[in-house]
Amino acid sequence: MTREHKPTFCRICEPLCGMIATVEDGRLIELRPDKDHPVSSGFACQKGIAFAEVVNDPDRVTTPLRKGADGRFSPVSWEEAMSDIAKRLTAIHRAHGPGAIGWYFGNPGAFSYSHTLSLNMLMAGVGPRMHLFTAGSQDVNNRFVASQLLYGTPLALPVPDVLRTDLLVVIGANPVVSHGSVLTQPRIKDRMHDIVKRGGRVLVIDPRKTETAAQFEWLGIVPDGDAHLLLSLLQVMFAENLVDRAALARQADGVDWLAQLARPFTPEATEARTGIDPDTVRHLARDLVRTPRAAVYGRVGTSTGENGTLTTYLLDSVNLVAGNLDAPGGAMFGRYGLPGERWLN
Repeated sequence: MTREHKPTFCRICEPLCGMIATVEDGRLIELRPDKDHPVSSGFACQKGIAFAEVVNDPDRVTTPLRKGADGRFSPVSWEEAMSDIAKRLTAIHRAHGPGAIGWYFGNPGAFSYSHTLSLNMLMAGVGPRMHLFTAGSQDVNNRFVASQLLYGTPLALPVPDVLRTDLLVVIGANPVVSHGSVLTQPRIKDRMHDIVKRGGRVLVIDPRKTETAAQFEWLGIVPDGDAHLLLSLLQVMFAENLVDRAALARQADGVDWLAQLARPFTPEATEARTGIDPDTVRHLARDLVRTPRAAVYGRVGTSTGENGTLTTYLLDSVNLVAGNLDAPGGAMFGRYGLPGERWLN
């Protein structure tokens, strides 16, 4: 009997926490957090640790199954399954074109480079109108649309620089539970508490006093009032001349259009839609500009509301106008080890 301990990582969600897999004669026995991992430092949530049970579940499907006329499933070989799928897929493609074909994948596929490369080749072969659906189709596609509108590519995703920020404003997100989403930072709860320990602030804006809000400052807001709040923050920044116009002009076009768009949305005008006192809005706008390192971050709550795409667009606009977009301690663009979003544009 040979027992080995192999370093690996969890593929369930974005932090990709380091794990140690105990393997006995080729069979996974146990998963535990890797205390020597340079980023997650011995942290892993229950989902990752429990995945050894998923792998060894007696009901886990490990071979292709074909449904018979009686409704029962019976195992078939991979060659038989792939041949059958290819035959039926080809018939659909010839009869209806690539628009009749869709592909869905979730996090494990997204975190597999081989899956992504293979999928790109499949899509190229099927045709340009093939549909692609992911777990993000439910709650993050407007993030991609906003990035396309702002930066010319859906892959440019600004992420709050949690390790260096002094003011983190969290809108419609619950990182203590979600562990961060479009915010790849293991031990996110600890990192948020680190902001407070070094003299900074974490402000959670949410209709509900979430698990995250209970541990930090909480500002309640009327449901679906996020876009109005963000427009008011922009209005205050422009109206009070808090904006570094020269720096902004070097970074973005259309600033005058944005200022004109925000002009009617004074804190008084939006109070009924947000439930937030106008003075509180003004103080927050000033803090975002005057704090040297600050970032506004939104996630599922801001993405799935009635104005999700607009709200996501405005999140980045507030970071931009406050001088916190692509700046240390603000909302920064990743590079994937190379200028990935430019390479893939």
